[in-house]
Amino acid sequence: MNHNQSSTPKPSPCQPESFRASFALFSLIPIYAPQFCRTNGEARRLVRGGALEVNGKPAICENMPVSVGDTVVVCPRSKTRRFVFTVSDPSQDANRGI
Repeated sequence: MNHNQSSTPKPSPCQPESFRASFALFSLIPIYAPQFCRTNGEARRLVRGGALEVNGKPAICENMPVSVGDTVVVCPRSKTRRFVFTVSDPSQDANRGI
């Protein structure tokens, strides 16, 4: 490595600017929207196919971090299959018996 080059890696478009507790986008789809996919592999294909938006922006990476309070839209361009959910804290869901 040349000493003139910076050893700091460039941030990935999937990384958040500041650290927050977050989940990988693909892992939430089978939980919140099981009618669209049952496995993580199917959820990854949905993201790659452009079938999701996070907070109004297209999801560009299946490992895109999604935090509590973010709004996810599945099939945003469909009039009949469009599904919207907001990510909630799993510890609060467990306390409520969900």
